[in-house]
Amino acid sequence: MAGCGRCAALHAADVLRHRAGATSLCRPSFVRLARRFMGGEFHPARIPNFVSCKISTGENTMAMNYSDKVIDHSLNPRNVGEIEDASGCGTVGNAVCGDIMRVYLDIDENQVIRDAKFKTFGCGAAIATSSMATMLVKGKSIQDALTITNKAVAEALDGLPPVKMHCSLLAEEAIHAALWDYAEKNGIAIEGLERPVHDVSELEEEHCA
Repeated sequence: MAGCGRCAALHAADVLRHRAGATSLCRPSFVRLARRFMGGEFHPARIPNFVSCKISTGENTMAMNYSDKVIDHSLNPRNVGEIEDASGCGTVGNAVCGDIMRVYLDIDENQVIRDAKFKTFGCGAAIATSSMATMLVKGKSIQDALTITNKAVAEALDGLPPVKMHCSLLAEEAIHAALWDYAEKNGIAIEGLERPVHDVSELEEEHCA
């Protein structure tokens, strides 16, 4: 684990939320934030993270340790951006923490994922899981992509703090949402693919334990 010498500033949205003492976004605020994100107000960038730092939020104090891989993918994310005329595009969010993730897939005629990119508005862990998830699905068939779970994403990053496991779930569901969009565009059914949810906070208890 990295030490405090490599600490960086929190993502601006996190700072504002913590200064306000908020631990979640109300649903109307989340919807407004999502619309602004989808409208292009927020552009992907290399978003800083915080490592082994204590961030005071009124009476609450939060401390976390991130693996070197999480730090690397949060500060130097792979596959950031959009795919023009993507085969499939999926957007999911988490109304509790305010993270929003959009994944773009380019799928060839053999149903193999040629390319994957993402745009994410969220914390460093959300950026890292987006980056890793898009790396994991590249070159895989759509069926193989379905086998990549949130826990597989977390393991590929050498683990996540328990309170950040929901970020890996966001990545998994964003991939599923993009595959669902691809299936609908092409009038096909992908075996094992279920309709994705838009708010992954509904799934956390089941998948992030």
